[in-house]
Amino acid sequence: PVTYADNLLKVDLSAVTSQAELLEKLQARAKTCAPGQWVLGYGYDEMRFPEKREPTLQQLDQAIPDHPLYVTRACLHAGFVNSRLFAQAGWNKDTQLPDGALAKDENGELTGRVNEGAKFALDKLVPPSSPEDAAKALAQVCAQYNAFGVTSIADMGHGADDPALFRVWGDVLAQGKLTLRTASYLMDPAYLPYAQAGLPFPFGNNLYRVAGRNLFADCAIGTGPAALSQPSRYGSKGLFPH
Repeated sequence: PVTYADNLLKVDLSAVTSQAELLEKLQARAKTCAPGQWVLGYGYDEMRFPEKREPTLQQLDQAIPDHPLYVTRACLHAGFVNSRLFAQAGWNKDTQLPDGALAKDENGELTGRVNEGAKFALDKLVPPSSPEDAAKALAQVCAQYNAFGVTSIADMGHGADDPALFRVWGDVLAQGKLTLRTASYLMDPAYLPYAQAGLPFPFGNNLYRVAGRNLFADCAIGTGPAALSQPSRYGSKGLFPH
């Protein structure tokens, strides 16, 4: 639910079927942003576009020239950015990251596409939502779940590096808007301060409790990192980091 709440604050691109529609939605959001504020989107799949690829870096810069742009693919293992965000990250065409994390064209120029390692590095640069905005979005998620008859959930972690998530849950609870019985399973590194405090499992009350720790392995075929014994239909056998 926290990931869903976070996405409510971004541009939903999951139903987009063309580059033009994608750029139009991002431009509409940029018009509502303060100068220099990041434009964030999620959920696109370029294989649904006639072009079968993301817009070029030049198209992205033309569409969103005044804001850092960061859009995450549906698989969560890739995305695209504009030149303004490349500059903010300190990356250029000469930057070398392992396993083709920065996509480049035949001339060695950045395309705007970021894969796996580069994408996860950018995740850490995204300015966090204010606790107030995050709490408002989480309360909205609770109401949406309730509308479908859902009253109890297991929250399998947000991947958040931030123990401030506890404050968000606490704020929604204090406002009387936590209407889902929630059992949270913490991911690293949000788990670490909890463990260091010596708190037990489970810990909490009948509406919100920390139930355990979430450890998992994950990969994706479409964007290439999944390690395979035979090439996928995309022509890749993936990455073998270990």
